[in-house]
Amino acid sequence: MEEETGNTEPVMVWLLSPPRNNLLKIYKLRRANYEEQIRGIDLIGTGFFNEVSIENKIRKQDYGDLLIEIKSKKEQDTWGWIEYSVADYLIYVTKTVDTIKGSIFKMGELQKWWKTQNDEDYETKEALNLGYTTVNKVVPYKNIPKEIYIYSDYLNL
Repeated sequence: MEEETGNTEPVMVWLLSPPRNNLLKIYKLRRANYEEQIRGIDLIGTGFFNEVSIENKIRKQDYGDLLIEIKSKKEQDTWGWIEYSVADYLIYVTKTVDTIKGSIFKMGELQKWWKTQNDEDYETKEALNLGYTTVNKVVPYKNIPKEIYIYSDYLNL
């Protein structure tokens, strides 16, 4: 279970390619500043009449599931992004050598749905990072209600 943080390039490439850029009605992306990042926002998308905030997650392999972070730092009992992110959307991307698979989720709807779930029903996976441990729940895509998804597809590189 490998998840990258801080690398927004695959997300930007996937999201700005048609028809995905039209779904969110954006034509430009910028990386979030510090104040935005501590609120769970990685990217800001700009359109002609709108601005959207995006939390992005990147995995190196598609396991058919979504890792929902419930603790960002287990040792300090710090909430995961499912609790604190104020982003409009979650962009979840798997990048291989020649393909990017991405999915767009409505963050607020995902957060509301997660609060109705018994997290004991889902497998727990911990990720050891430099100086801290992240705790995630493994949620198969099939368990997530369709109305939370906006879009999912592949982009060949």
